[in-house]
Amino acid sequence: MSISTSDPMPARLSHSRGIGEAGFSLIELLLGLSLALCLALAVAPVWVSSQSLGVREGDETIWFLQARVAGARFERDLRLAGPQRCPFATGATVLQATPSQVVLLVATSDSTAPRLVEWELVNGSLMRRWGVCPAGRPSTFSHSLYADNKTMLENADTARSTFSYLVAGCAAPLPLPAADLPLVDAITVELTARPDGAAPLAHVSASGAVGR
Repeated sequence: MSISTSDPMPARLSHSRGIGEAGFSLIELLLGLSLALCLALAVAPVWVSSQSLGVREGDETIWFLQARVAGARFERDLRLAGPQRCPFATGATVLQATPSQVVLLVATSDSTAPRLVEWELVNGSLMRRWGVCPAGRPSTFSHSLYADNKTMLENADTARSTFSYLVAGCAAPLPLPAADLPLVDAITVELTARPDGAAPLAHVSASGAVGR
């Protein structure tokens, strides 16, 4: 007796999936893009604000350092100030004193006539000018008297920045009359940065005794 066995061919399994099941559906992709866009829009203002704050802090630091350098140069001029060997007769070291400008005689290193030096706050800048001392005292101190004009500091708020003076140890009202110029003891320059928005960026003060 023969027994025949026939093994039926196993059914082939199908692993195919529909298009919607193979990955993200179109609706899922659109929803993901929408969420990503909303997140980017929410984060962008914070990122821009932080970048602006970093730039502003960097600008403030640079301005502060430049103001300190300018202040140190101003203090040096005050220490060297003096009318010795001036071609015209004067008992004053400070020749003009206003809230925005000071003109003084500054000694040179070669023992010749002193230089005529002007510090001025004008058009958002702190300027230093110097020239050869003229043979006679000028009636006005025009910029044509100076051979060198240098910008010591930019972006200064000239409405808030000012020069102030001590006369015989007391703060003096400005501008100083000619009779008070020989009595100037010390000068201070107050430098304030031009404001970016509601508040000033920085403030620097430099002062020194005249000729000491």
